[in-house]
Amino acid sequence: MDLSIDITQFEKLKKSGTGWGRLHLKIDSSATSWPMAANILGMAASEIYVNGKLVKQNGFIAKNSNETSATNTTEIIALNLKPGVDNVIAVKLGYVGGIPYLSPNFTPLPTFTFTLNSYQNAIISQRSENSSAKNSLITIAIIIGVFLILATEHMINASLAQYKLVYFYYALFCVLFAISLLIWAFSPTMDNIRIFMWGVFSVSILFIIIYLFLILTVYALFDFQNRMIFYSLCIVGLGGIISEYYSEIAAYIFCSNIFPILCLIESARIAIWAVKHKKKDATLILTGISLCMVFNTWSVFLDQGTTLAVVVFNLSFLSFPIGMSFYLAFQMAQNNRTLKSTLIEVESLSAQTIAQEQEKQHILTNQKAMLEAEVMERTRELNQSLERSDSLLKNILPADIAEELKTSGGSEARLFDEVTVLFTDFVNFTTISEWLSPKELVNELHYCFKAFDEIMSRYGIEKIKTIGDAYLAVAGLPNPDSKHASNAINAAIEVAAFISKRKQQLGDKTFDVRIGVHSGSVVAGIVGVKKFAYDIWGDTVNTAARMEQNSEPGKINVSEKTYALVKDTFSFTYRGEIAAKNKGNLKMYFANGI
Repeated sequence: MDLSIDITQFEKLKKSGTGWGRLHLKIDSSATSWPMAANILGMAASEIYVNGKLVKQNGFIAKNSNETSATNTTEIIALNLKPGVDNVIAVKLGYVGGIPYLSPNFTPLPTFTFTLNSYQNAIISQRSENSSAKNSLITIAIIIGVFLILATEHMINASLAQYKLVYFYYALFCVLFAISLLIWAFSPTMDNIRIFMWGVFSVSILFIIIYLFLILTVYALFDFQNRMIFYSLCIVGLGGIISEYYSEIAAYIFCSNIFPILCLIESARIAIWAVKHKKKDATLILTGISLCMVFNTWSVFLDQGTTLAVVVFNLSFLSFPIGMSFYLAFQMAQNNRTLKSTLIEVESLSAQTIAQEQEKQHILTNQKAMLEAEVMERTRELNQSLERSDSLLKNILPADIAEELKTSGGSEARLFDEVTVLFTDFVNFTTISEWLSPKELVNELHYCFKAFDEIMSRYGIEKIKTIGDAYLAVAGLPNPDSKHASNAINAAIEVAAFISKRKQQLGDKTFDVRIGVHSGSVVAGIVGVKKFAYDIWGDTVNTAARMEQNSEPGKINVSEKTYALVKDTFSFTYRGEIAAKNKGNLKMYFANGI
């Protein structure tokens, strides 16, 4: 069974709602020297089993396909394949029903793809995809900004100018185009396939409305009264929207490419009529519409995944606004020339009155410019202040907690069942403090703790606080993480390695470190009102502290519970049962590495 087939053509999966695919893979023993992984992507919900064990679930597979859900992200799964034997990779697929399957670039929508690779290459592949998507989003964000600026400008003109309807139609054209680009750019980044597909569907609907407003703009611009073709296009567009849900990609191509071309043809017809009737500067509008139509038609025949297709597509919807901007600029210039001529005539009748009026206008213009500049400056200062406040808040609180505090004004304490607490303490702090000046001592502490912070960030571990020369952090909150124990051990290994290297560089001018790690449940929340802090409580914290106190310089002392969670991943040395303050005898282990 070819699981990468376009999901719209996977009739068997559509009818049954679920399906299975299996891959038998026998790897050489030499391949075990580097970890293996797979990049997975698809439009269907999936459950991936390796040798009968569920290793990854994408979405939820329900009995009713209308209740099945799937994610729209490229994910990486680590594979523990056994060398020299037949490894069975089984995939259960679930069809997501009740949505129109539409491809924004008219490319196939794979049901499920499974790309086997080394773990490092899988990460590189995913980063490359994310980088390309980021660059595309930046370009689209700039274009959206341009359209919103145009919409704002012409909405203001609609409230001030004599020809209000033209500006109003054109402002709506720009606003809807910005919204469609926003949905088109960000709906693929949504995890939910349903949101993604309905986002693409809504963009095609917006395209129909957008190009109808383009026709209305041209009608109003040249005061064209016969609108029978426009009404016919409205009916055709409505039919396209209705049929798109059922015929999917064929109707989608009509709504997003063919229908805009039909609207551009009608707009070009009106512009040609305006040129023949010697409407002022109608050639500029005709040029913009013609370029838009040429680029739009050209983009239909290009491979939508190429850079050229993206450039041509962007040019297609920028052509008309550029032509419209030139037209309005020429109209404004003409109005200015007419106004200047009128002012000269009035000046010949009353030079003094004209001079006074000009002086008044000059004062008003300067005052307006000064007020606008002051408002912009105050707005900029306010935004900078808000950014500094947000940055400071997120520096002392986890991001989720900071957002909750900003939104609701408070944050409830929460119980986290599965976390791993990491304690470090510098062994020879008192001795070194006698050798170093206060400034040198604080600088060395800052250097070490800054390195600790960077290590914790790499493993998604939340720093709680420093207490003198002690450092407290916890893995698995505020967002639960199934790898909390392994992340904590990895971070502890890096901390020990950093201090060891620092010790080699500075000798007795830096510290030795003891590290303790324990897993369990904690309560986390905000303490106090003034100078508040995010803190954790519970027996797990106390036990982690006992692990640190009973550790040795340069060693990572691990509790029995943490050992049980990661014993298959790391190497340990059993220390036996050791008496811990107020805890009795506890089994302890030294973590040696992977």
